[in-house]
Amino acid sequence: MLDAACAVFAAQGFANTTMEAIASRAGTTKPTLYARFGSKDQLFARAVRREHELLNSWIAKEYAAGPDEPFRQRLHRWVAVYFDFVRERPDGFRLTFEGERHTDAAAAIEQATRERIDRIAVLVARVSGRPAGAGPRVVAAALVGMLRWCAHEAITDPALGLDRIAVLAERMVYAMMRDLDVATMDQITAASIASQS
Repeated sequence: MLDAACAVFAAQGFANTTMEAIASRAGTTKPTLYARFGSKDQLFARAVRREHELLNSWIAKEYAAGPDEPFRQRLHRWVAVYFDFVRERPDGFRLTFEGERHTDAAAAIEQATRERIDRIAVLVARVSGRPAGAGPRVVAAALVGMLRWCAHEAITDPALGLDRIAVLAERMVYAMMRDLDVATMDQITAASIASQS
């Protein structure tokens, strides 16, 4: 049922989707959908949350693999798994963007994105040889945003080619990580926080 909801929401958008269309696609009835998921808003939030959780689990498995490999090789796998997810679950990936406009889904999206940033911040700290802190977290947030928007542009305009965008994204991440000065990022972030206090 969540697969059906994901496909219909992605194709028609939240506003144009009916529970009847989802039930038909799922081979079930509207009363069954309502009994299982509640309102259309709740079903949408559940579908969006599931896609974020799936993406996080795909990425987490890949981050844990091959810790003795050279960084460039690991980076290639990390970026590849992200774009593999986009390729294999384009409807789910589309939902993550539309979900930001709906309060029921927005909290789930924010939590899943923060978890992804937390994991990447640990990797950034490890790769840079610096302790975890604001700098690695800012870099991680930039990486998550960059990958997300690159993938979004690729599925929005198929002429760009998802594989070509994946290669470009990997090169940008590598350049960013290679030239990373986390200590400077920590100083900039600390100064920014101090100026807002």
